[in-house]
Amino acid sequence: MRTGKWQHWLGKFLRTTSLVLSGTTVAASGNTVFAQIIPDNTLGAESSVVIPNININDLPADHIAGGATRGVNLFHSFLEFNVSNGQRVYFANPTGIENILSRVTGTNPSEIFGTLGVNGGANLFFLNPNGIILGEDATLDIRGSFTATTANSFTFPDGNEFSASNPQAPPLLKINVPIGLQYGQPQPGAIANRGNLAVGQDLTLSAGEVTSTGQLYAPGGEVLVEGVSGNVQVQYLEARTATLSAKDNLILQESQLGTQENLTLLAEDTVQIRDSAANPFIAAAGGELLIQGNREVDIFALNHPDSGLFSLGDMVLRSANPVGGDAHYWSGSSFRIEQLDGSLGNLFSLYDPIIRSKGDVEFEGYRGTSLHILAGGQVEFDTVVITAPGLGNDTINPTETPMLANVTLSDGTPIVIDGSRQPTLDVRAGMNPAAIDDNSLGTIGADFPHPVNRFFNTLFLQQLEPPDDNTVATSADITISNVRILAPDGLVLLTNQYQPNPLLPGGDITLTKGDVFGFGISTRSLVNSGSVILDSRGDITLEDDIFVSSIATQGKSGDIAFLAQNDITLNPGSRIQTNSFLGEGGNITFKSGDITLGDGTLLISTSRQGNAGDINFLAQNDITLNPDSRVQANSLLGEGGDINFLAQNDITLNPDSRVQADSLLGKGGDITFVNQNNITLNPGSRVQASGSLGGNLTLNSGGTISVNNGRISSSSLADVPGLSAGNIEITADSLTLTDDIRVATTTNGKANAGNVTIDVENRAFFARGGFIGSQASRGSEGNTGEVKLRAESLALHDGALLVSRNSGDGNGGNLTVEAADIELIGTRVDSGRGGFITESRGSKDSVSGDITVITERLLVQDGAQISAGTRGQGQGGNMWVDASDSLEVAGTGIGSFGQTVPSYLFTVTVDDGINAGNAGNLTINTGQLIVRDGATIAASSFGSGQGGSLTVNAESILLSDISADGTIPSSLSTDTFSTGDGGELLINTGRLTAQNGAGVSAASLGEGEGGRLTINARELVELRGTAPNGFPSGLSVQAL
Repeated sequence: MRTGKWQHWLGKFLRTTSLVLSGTTVAASGNTVFAQIIPDNTLGAESSVVIPNININDLPADHIAGGATRGVNLFHSFLEFNVSNGQRVYFANPTGIENILSRVTGTNPSEIFGTLGVNGGANLFFLNPNGIILGEDATLDIRGSFTATTANSFTFPDGNEFSASNPQAPPLLKINVPIGLQYGQPQPGAIANRGNLAVGQDLTLSAGEVTSTGQLYAPGGEVLVEGVSGNVQVQYLEARTATLSAKDNLILQESQLGTQENLTLLAEDTVQIRDSAANPFIAAAGGELLIQGNREVDIFALNHPDSGLFSLGDMVLRSANPVGGDAHYWSGSSFRIEQLDGSLGNLFSLYDPIIRSKGDVEFEGYRGTSLHILAGGQVEFDTVVITAPGLGNDTINPTETPMLANVTLSDGTPIVIDGSRQPTLDVRAGMNPAAIDDNSLGTIGADFPHPVNRFFNTLFLQQLEPPDDNTVATSADITISNVRILAPDGLVLLTNQYQPNPLLPGGDITLTKGDVFGFGISTRSLVNSGSVILDSRGDITLEDDIFVSSIATQGKSGDIAFLAQNDITLNPGSRIQTNSFLGEGGNITFKSGDITLGDGTLLISTSRQGNAGDINFLAQNDITLNPDSRVQANSLLGEGGDINFLAQNDITLNPDSRVQADSLLGKGGDITFVNQNNITLNPGSRVQASGSLGGNLTLNSGGTISVNNGRISSSSLADVPGLSAGNIEITADSLTLTDDIRVATTTNGKANAGNVTIDVENRAFFARGGFIGSQASRGSEGNTGEVKLRAESLALHDGALLVSRNSGDGNGGNLTVEAADIELIGTRVDSGRGGFITESRGSKDSVSGDITVITERLLVQDGAQISAGTRGQGQGGNMWVDASDSLEVAGTGIGSFGQTVPSYLFTVTVDDGINAGNAGNLTINTGQLIVRDGATIAASSFGSGQGGSLTVNAESILLSDISADGTIPSSLSTDTFSTGDGGELLINTGRLTAQNGAGVSAASLGEGEGGRLTINARELVELRGTAPNGFPSGLSVQAL
């Protein structure tokens, strides 16, 4: 038994009664006028009667009277029932009759080629199991409902039936409410309609197969077309609601279907939708639009510009298999692709679908050409694979749809969407409903786009009741898992910033870890890879192990941009990469409130032969790189890309995080940190720009820059003389560098190392080892750069070094320090050094850099040093110390071998070779000079080179005591300890005091000649006391 799907409403029209059918035979008239309508004898004395030529509605008509009346229902039975072309046949509608049920018990189908009507307001039910044919001139004049069916019988709850195939059994039929239709034969008869069928209420065509190439009108009710064993085809309908249902296939060829409320299209096999260049396909529902093909939904409707699927309510495409959806969609509420159980399903397209929805858009996956989604609500899908650009002019593109194609991102950047030339995933969520009604895709009338307005009548449109635009959208979120673009030059745009709906809150973009590919977003290509843009009015979040990649083998890799009004968060293991093997790397841009890179995340723009792209972070709040995260703009043969961190608040690199702009054979990129608050590099973190020429490194903070056991470095490998590696510039309110830090620009070839410039508004504090400066490695030929530091106060503790050192054959750079207060305290155990150093180890043409210290107060203590020396054939650097208030050099420290080393200021030469360089000169200008507890100020020679001169200009000088271990006296000295001659020692002072074993010496302690000692003291020179070991205080120029 097959039960019709219209049973839910049939009962509205048939009320409870009882019907007694007699077996009396009623003879039909022999008049040929009535040959096509022949009553049978199954109703006995209550058989139907055909009365010709009755005036109905001012025109002649054949009137069908008689029949069996039971309550409000009237039953007719016919052997044959046909209506000729031009003929008008009306059923009589006696008073009180609401429903007229008629059946054909013969063996021939019914042909309705003229007008079939009811002379009143009753509903007409017409049953012929052999088939029903409605010709192209067929019309209905029925104010109520009309049902045409090829079922065998109407069925009732008690099991009885009103049957055409067994009309005389049972003789007694007790009627309650009929519940449906019963089809007895394997292949029920068909209904074919080529006419224009209009009714006042419901219109039902139910058969084995139904083909309607005519028009179906039921603006006040429901159209139900049902094929219970085969296909259904419908060309045109208008109704309040409509359901088209097929046992096999629902074929909608160039159809125009319009409902004021819901429209349902169902097939147990396939729903097939097609248009043509001449005629559009339109499905327009003023309520919900459901298309369900249990095996397949197959839509191709892009040939005609007016084609499309439209609904003011929800739109659902449902199938067990992926939905073929080459069409344009417009939903006034939500849009979903579903599987049969209601879970999300998949969509595929060979051409170019456009989805417009004022509500949410949800599906599991998509595969096909460019996809455009314009949604007033949220968008959610798992996997999208874009195979190629869209074909034809059915995309969003600058020519056909310029208003939608020209998009301005939230940061003001203009982009062009062209799905016809560029394989594109274009997702716009949280849009203003008015923007979804953009003219370039069809002017929205009161409710629908223009094709609907043009193809359906005005009365139909005026009766629509669209949902409230402000209630259909739940949020502006975009949630996806995987996107792949398989063709070159692709584009992924995910945005809820385009024409935003101001009534919706925020709106986040989230990339989740999907179950299919698990890679996030990929625009990989053999030539130019695609770009990725996420533009969010809320947050952007990448969940664990999500990749966003644009990788090109031969061409340029695409750019990646994340823009968020709130925060950007990359959860642990996420990766963002834009790489090229032979071309240019793409740019990566993050702009948001907070930017957070989780543990182990990677942001990479690289190229093998071309230049790497730039990486830019712009945050209204903080930028945080968590442990083991990496930001890299590297190239093998080309230039490294620039990396920029700009934040209003803090920038933090947590342990073992890396920021690199390197190149093996090209120039390293520049790296810039700029913010208002603090910049922090935690243990193991690194910022480096290395290459044939290193890049520039700039840290500019309105707060504190703190580096704890981290690295900031720019190094050069170039063998081209005259070129320079990158510079390091640090600007901050305060600066703290601790625990084996390294801030250095280095050359390892013939190029020069860069400069290091540090400018601190308040306190600079360097402690517990570390290296800050410019250097050239052994075997290199380039010069080191200049090192400049300015601060309000400066402290170097426990072996921290400020250095310009050349260990190769080039010149050393100058070192300049300017601060109101400077303290250098202690050494590092493994090196035995700490303080300011310029040094040269190279050939006779190399020169060590000079040291200039400008301060009010300078303290050098516990083995710290200020040293300008040469360890090779080049000239040692000069030193100028200008301490307007005081200079104190005090005590000793521990050297690298555990020995006692003095705190000292000196210029020195230490090479014993025959061409050893000379030491530089040392000049001190201060108000008060104190040298105590084994400290030393010296310009000395420890080799064959000449010692430099020492000039001291001070209001007072106190030299006091020896070292705690009794081995080193406090002193001013130009002593020579080897074959080189000592330099001149000149003291200009008001008062000179040497006590407790301290002294002034220009002596020779080796083979060289001692220098001249000159003391100009305006008041006195006082020598007093001896050291505990009996060593006297004194002035010495003798050779020992």
